[in-house]
Amino acid sequence: MTKASTMPLARAAARLASDRRFMASALAATNGGEWNETAVTDRLQCSIESAINLSLCFRPSGSSASFRVEVQRIAEFIGVSAGEIAALIREAEAIEVLRGDSSTEFLAAARDRLSQRDDDEGKE
Repeated sequence: MTKASTMPLARAAARLASDRRFMASALAATNGGEWNETAVTDRLQCSIESAINLSLCFRPSGSSASFRVEVQRIAEFIGVSAGEIAALIREAEAIEVLRGDSSTEFLAAARDRLSQRDDDEGKE
């Protein structure tokens, strides 16, 4: 990829830095809250294209039963160590908890509980 062809993708990655569904948010969290492709390439020892592609991947939840499998798929796609990616995600989750930014998972858990309660009430 040329620099010109990666620019739109880099802008997309920067916009996704605030969306916890994407790896861009984990990369931003571990870089003081801002997505920076140079910081990613330095940390993961990868190309700019790989850093951008990583940012655009869906972010596995550290509490998911499929976390390891999802991280491995990303690692194979990007060409970076699965251990590095897993460590980065865990670090981002810890930072977000300390900042009080972990509301997304709590809301998902609350929705699951409400859904379960509604199902149970429908059985009565």
